[in-house]
Amino acid sequence: MIYRDIYCEKCGDIKKDVVFDSINDDVNIKCEKCNTLMKNSCSCTSFTLRYDNKKDMCGWAIDNYNSSQYYRESK
Repeated sequence: MIYRDIYCEKCGDIKKDVVFDSINDDVNIKCEKCNTLMKNSCSCTSFTLRYDNKKDMCGWAIDNYNSSQYYRESK
């Protein structure tokens, strides 16, 4: 699952965090305001980490991707 921001060149409408299956998926979403095909926004200014250390688990390469929950392990 990939999140991307897309925008309309014609009217400037922006959609944030649109879900795509792959980084290679084409944007085939039309603007709701002017019905123009939207484009990828290359800006990373809206990047937010969607990790909640109280419920999510992650794995680090240095540990061979063994899962951990830092919040529980640090208490």
